[in-house]
Amino acid sequence: MLQAMIKTMTYFIPTFLVFAVPGFFLWKPLVRKFSWRPKTTLVFLLYFAVVLGLTLSPSGGYSIAYQTGLSLPEISDITHMINSFEGPLNILLFIPFGLLSVLATRKYWQSLLAGFLASIIIELLQGIPFISRASVTQDVISNLVGTIIGVLIAWLVNSLISRKKDAKQTDISEK
Repeated sequence: MLQAMIKTMTYFIPTFLVFAVPGFFLWKPLVRKFSWRPKTTLVFLLYFAVVLGLTLSPSGGYSIAYQTGLSLPEISDITHMINSFEGPLNILLFIPFGLLSVLATRKYWQSLLAGFLASIIIELLQGIPFISRASVTQDVISNLVGTIIGVLIAWLVNSLISRKKDAKQTDISEK
């Protein structure tokens, strides 16, 4: 077990750095061009580099013949995904994607679309023989569910903040 964890980390660190370094250099231009929130954008980019490091690090866990390519899932596949260990982990992995992307960009629908597209791209890249990971549609669905939950949490947080600001302004105007 320890040996497998060490092997995984030897792949994770370089993969993380491959994505973190360009993310760091893109951080300021993205913030300036799109008027995104600087600190939240930096946290989002680092988080996403971790996700890419975890999901795109080569692993010997699956044979290449296991399953490559995306196909439409059957209902039994979706229920298996929910009942398995991997489905909830994928959901948890993408909740911060939805939350941080909304908090950084202030865009709800674009964050949902970005989470969906990021998930599809990750799954397609996992089908590359060098990476040797399973590329399955159920992961796209799990990741999208996580993104939706994160976006809903961000919406709730923004709604609560807006209500507090409105209540404060009402109190100030009544005085």
